[in-house]
Amino acid sequence: IGAIISETGVASAYGEVSKNAILLAVDDINKRGGIDGRPVQVIIEDDHTDPKQAVSAFHKLTSIDGAQAIIGSLYFEALLINILRTLAPIPFPRTSFVSLILSSISVPISKRTSP
Repeated sequence: IGAIISETGVASAYGEVSKNAILLAVDDINKRGGIDGRPVQVIIEDDHTDPKQAVSAFHKLTSIDGAQAIIGSLYFEALLINILRTLAPIPFPRTSFVSLILSSISVPISKRTSP
C-alpha cells in the first residue's frame, strides 16, 4: 500500500496527522494478523503540497514500488485531477490496476495503454 501525504508544504499539519493515523492503522491490522495472514506494509511519499510532486509520488508508488492501493490525505483529493490527467499518455501493462483510497471515497482507477 502506498500513501501520498503532505509532510511538508502548506498542508504539513494535516500530513503529520494523516501519517500518524496510517501508521496506527497498519500497526493495528498487523497485530490482528494482517490481511489474509500477510502483514501490511505501507510506503509513505511526501507530495510537498505540490501537484507535480503528487504526480511523481503516484508514479513512483505504482510503477516502481508496485503499490496496489494508494491512500491520500484530504489535500490529495485536490491533487487527484493532476494525477488522472497524466495517466492517459503513460503506458502501463493492460492488467495494471490501482485503487485510490481517499479520505471520503474509494475510487478504482484502471490505467490504460494505447492499442
